Formats: sequence, C-alpha cells, structure tokens
Amino acid sequence: MPPGAAHAVLLDAATATWLSHYILCGEASRMGFGSLFGGLGGDELNAGEYEHYFYFFADLRAAGLDARYEEEVRMWAHYHDHPIFRKGPEVAAAHVARVADVARPGVCLPDRTRIDRYIATLDPGYFDLAAFVPAMDNPFRSYLKNRTYQDMVRETVPCCLRAEERQSAAFGMDNFLPFFDHRLVEFMFRVPSTLKYKAGVSKSLLREAMRGVLPEETRTRIKKTGWNAPAHRWFSGQGRARLLDLIGTRAFRERGIYNVPEVLRLLDEHERIVYEGLPRDNHMMFFWQLVNLELWLRWVDGLGERRP
Repeated sequence: MPPGAAHAVLLDAATATWLSHYILCGEASRMGFGSLFGGLGGDELNAGEYEHYFYFFADLRAAGLDARYEEEVRMWAHYHDHPIFRKGPEVAAAHVARVADVARPGVCLPDRTRIDRYIATLDPGYFDLAAFVPAMDNPFRSYLKNRTYQDMVRETVPCCLRAEERQSAAFGMDNFLPFFDHRLVEFMFRVPSTLKYKAGVSKSLLREAMRGVLPEETRTRIKKTGWNAPAHRWFSGQGRARLLDLIGTRAFRERGIYNVPEVLRLLDEHERIVYEGLPRDNHMMFFWQLVNLELWLRWVDGLGERRP
C-alpha cells in the first residue's frame, strides 16, 4: 500500500480518489491554507457523471424526442467510446432498459448489474446481497432529475461529503462547497435535461455560464478527468503478494465476510488483465475496498484489545 493508506482509511478512504484528497488536505494545511473550496455537487447537479447519459436518453425517449435521442447517442459514442467500455446505440438502449422504468415516466430502477457484480465474493451467511433492494426516490417525472436526487440524498454525495468533512477537519481546515448553496440546488432542479447536454457533451449549461470565466481549455474539455491513481498496479506484482498475505491470515478468513476462493480467483484474474493488457475491466476498486475494510477492522480489533 502507498504511504499513509493505513491512516487514511480511518478517515474514510473508500476509494483511491479519497486517499488523494486526504493527501491534498495535508499538503494544503502544511502550506498554510485554512480553507478548501470543493466542487462536490457540481457533477450531480449538472449531469456530469458518465452514467447520467442513460437517464438523459430515457428522458428524451419519454418525451418522444426520437431525432434528438439518436443524435445525442451518436455524439455520445463519438466522444466517449472506449476499448473496454463501449458506446453505441445498442449499449445505450440496454442501459436505459436496465435503469429506467419506461412504463412509468421518471421512475429509476436499481442497477442490479452494478450491485451484483461481486456478489459471489460475499459470504451469503454474512449478508444476502441478492435480496437487497436499495431505496429509490422518484419525486420527479424526469429520470435524470430523479437520478440527481438519488445521488444527492442517498448515494454519491452523502459518502463523499462525509469523507471531505472528516479529511479536511483532520487538518483543522474549513471545507466550502459552493454548489450546495440551496438557491443553486433549487434552480438546477428546475432546469430540464435537454439544457444539460448538447451534442453528446455534458454540463452544457454550466459550460455556457463559465464562458469568459474559465480558461477555454478547461471549459471546453469533453473527457471527464478524475484524480486517478495507478491502483490497478498496486494490487499486482509485489502488491499482489502482500494482498495474498492479508487474505491468507486467520483473522481475514474467520471474519465470515468474504468467499475466499472467489476472492483469490478474482486476484488471479486481475493479475492477468493488468500484465497481459487484456481489454477488460480490472478489479482494482474491489480490492481497494477489501483492503480498506480489513485494515479498519484490524484497527477496531486493536481498540477492543486495549479496553480494560
């Protein structure tokens, strides 16, 4: 693991992105800054996540805007096709059918493909993931608005907000999030889906609003760029050997959380994908979360051992 990972997990490093944020907070504090301004909420309110396209497409179909739908899908594929995560009309239609109830305007469905991806790694005696049905709020007649609402109150924002607050507070810093001004939130929920996309490009309204404010290179950049970390390599080679040591401990095996043979199978598969350059999605996110959970549980176990 990279330096500081064991400490960061105690501050909520559910992904490598949040480890990066933790390190950023530390560096900013050491440089003398007392506050951070973040963009959390910007992607949710402006339809900036890749998965938001499918809810936008569903809105277009529900409104009978077939020509606009076909053009947006074509341009989405033009700008965002990927050797592993392919884009095109068939992919768009399949995703819409999976996440949107076309018989009920605006009603979003749980993404069972994403939820169940690693279901075989979880010991069903610990938690029956197959029977889990997430709460889905659908207060609007727009799929995209309901997806935004879900992100804001149940999924992406609560966990990210928790991480940002804890990690900035760990260094005595204030954390400001301008996109969560209630006036802006209320306004953005009144903006229709059709104004948030234009010819396959997301965050269209925000891009127009920032004309002359942001550098053009930033304002017009189409590809979404995150705080990516080479976590796929952290769990390969020497990192794989360290992970095998962790999985092989008695404490890990006796927790009853994971189906260990399936975890080991995924680790072998991850190694092949990374080192053979296979055109497939690897499992770095799964292993990052597995390591963080185990390190946190060991910390909790240590607290228990120290109690009188």
